[in-house]
Amino acid sequence: MKQNKVSIADILSELTRATVDKRHPFRYPVLGTVSNSVSSSLRIVVLRKLYGNEAKLFFHTDLRSKKVSEIREKNQTSFLFYHPKKQLQLIIKATAIVHYKNDVSLRFWKSSSANSVKGYTGKKTPGTFSSEYNPNLQPVFFENVENLSLVEKGYENFVLIENNIVSIEALQLRRNGHIRMLFQYDSDTNEWKDDYLIP
Repeated sequence: MKQNKVSIADILSELTRATVDKRHPFRYPVLGTVSNSVSSSLRIVVLRKLYGNEAKLFFHTDLRSKKVSEIREKNQTSFLFYHPKKQLQLIIKATAIVHYKNDVSLRFWKSSSANSVKGYTGKKTPGTFSSEYNPNLQPVFFENVENLSLVEKGYENFVLIENNIVSIEALQLRRNGHIRMLFQYDSDTNEWKDDYLIP
């Protein structure tokens, strides 16, 4: 990063690293959604893939989860990332596409580890009330699962969310003056426009 500027190339590089490095702080962003009832919801998701040249980021989730119904109602998503060591905050705004049982979701399913998708084999709908502790997971899956075929029935509940990035707002915290920038993606030219914002 330059002294008085945050680089979109550096941002995309960090996000790409987070898709493969489980210890990277950008690996687990906060996802914000809004429903038609105008209530907002926040939760942590796992960043699975970034196509920086197309401004797309992906995570997967359970078809039965509240976030899927909210995204289907209003396809606007927001993500909050923070890198404590670099003191860099990102707010990403996007429009989302739900992929269910199509070529895109199947490709991601086949490239996923069994451990990352075994949660979708649960019989209960995530977020529903229970009178007692229920991990919603068969005991055979409590340990490490190596073979994707063992969790194949989870594909019935597997949803891939494609988020087409509209903008990235970056805030670089510094003692000698914060840097705040807005990057807007132009899908017609595949280019980023950057502007300074007052921090």
